[in-house]
Amino acid sequence: MADCQLCSLISRRSFRKYCTAECRAQVCGKNMPFCERARLNYHHQRTKSIVMKEFQSRRRIHGGDKTRLDTYRNQLSADIDRLYDSYVLQNSAKVYVT
Repeated sequence: MADCQLCSLISRRSFRKYCTAECRAQVCGKNMPFCERARLNYHHQRTKSIVMKEFQSRRRIHGGDKTRLDTYRNQLSADIDRLYDSYVLQNSAKVYVT
C-alpha cells in the first residue's frame, strides 16, 4: 500500500509540474499579458486531457485495484482543477488591454 501511495504522489507531482509549466509558458504566466477566459479554459481542458490519458497509460503497482486507481485519478483531476483556479485568479488580476 505504501509503495502505491508513493507512486501516486510522485505521478501527481510530475503531472502538476507539467501543467504549471505548460500554462506559464503558453497562456498566462507572470510575464504574459491578460488572457481571455475562453482561451485559458481551452488550454486547461486540453492539458488536463493529455495528463489524464498519460496517467491512465502508466503501469500500476497496486495490482489493478480499481478503487485505488479511481481515487488517485480523482485526486489528480482535483489538483489540476485547483491549478486552473489559481491561474484564473492570477490572470484576472492583470490589466485587460484592448
